[in-house]
Amino acid sequence: MPWKKIAILLAIIAAIHAVIIVCLLPDKTPEKIPGKTPETQTPGQEKNTAINNTAENKNLPETKSPVQKKDTAKVAPWNYRKQRKLPPPLSRRAKRARSGIIIDMNDREVLWSKEPHRPVAVASLTKLMTALLVAEKMERDPEFKWTTILKITDAAAKVERSCVLGLKKDELYMVGELMQSMMINSHNDSAAQLAEAVSGSVTAFVSEMNRRSRELGLKSANFNSPNGLPQGKKRINSFASAEDITYICEKLIPYDRIMKLCVTKAQKLHTGKTVYSHNNLLGRGKHRKVSGIIGFKTGFTNAAGCCLAFGVKRNGKTVIGCVTGFPSAAERDIFCREIIEWAYQKQK
Repeated sequence: MPWKKIAILLAIIAAIHAVIIVCLLPDKTPEKIPGKTPETQTPGQEKNTAINNTAENKNLPETKSPVQKKDTAKVAPWNYRKQRKLPPPLSRRAKRARSGIIIDMNDREVLWSKEPHRPVAVASLTKLMTALLVAEKMERDPEFKWTTILKITDAAAKVERSCVLGLKKDELYMVGELMQSMMINSHNDSAAQLAEAVSGSVTAFVSEMNRRSRELGLKSANFNSPNGLPQGKKRINSFASAEDITYICEKLIPYDRIMKLCVTKAQKLHTGKTVYSHNNLLGRGKHRKVSGIIGFKTGFTNAAGCCLAFGVKRNGKTVIGCVTGFPSAAERDIFCREIIEWAYQKQK
């Protein structure tokens, strides 16, 4: 083959290779990303883009302020294998309760129980779960604090006129004051306002109460309000077992501010009104204070009877308990005082 033809052939082959190489090279033209701010935008455009990006990413986790992760582990079960027999006088008093349980927290042993798994109306003991969800909201949301100001909603102001602080629409209260009102004086309107602040509405909050109950492994709890008031024309109650309530109490113990409210007999609010505790175990009036008491709360409705969740710590030993359904507060209190003393007696 003449050398000229060979040169032409080699040139054609080289040209083909060059075309192939160019086609395979990556495109260096900047890709237009939806929502990406152009480099040539004006300051006003930059502001609008920032607002839009915030709106689009509002459901993403906040990275500026790390928050504690909520404890999602199920509660550790109580040990029912070593229950003791009550002395005859205390056993007779126990018959007046609908259900009950008392636990030595040091080894999680149930010292005594009566139908501890039975779902019963628990009245204002419901507010213990409300307090837990408020505390957990504070853990995960740095903007929701004890000093956060809330404007009272119309719904909270219209809560039944039964054991209420007397909230009025558009009044301003701190979260901490509403917690004082709810935990000390058991005000139902304060519980409703806290529920709205945590979840946006009472309905959403009740769903969160029941979701959290399932997450913790509570077997009998079924809440329908943040305060324990019967709901609807049929007056349906919130239900839980005595065991469920003690598990909620255990979860509250790490929250020092809430535990302090549990043992506060009276507190003056910024409005000048003073809220008073219903818990006679704190030493109200003529009643003697139970030594070492740390919590928790009373409850009463006609359906629930007189209920009480209690906690006591003495000499490094903590006991917690719950009783429901007593016909009177006096009978309930006598039984609780006696069974607490019995729990601390040295066993032969």
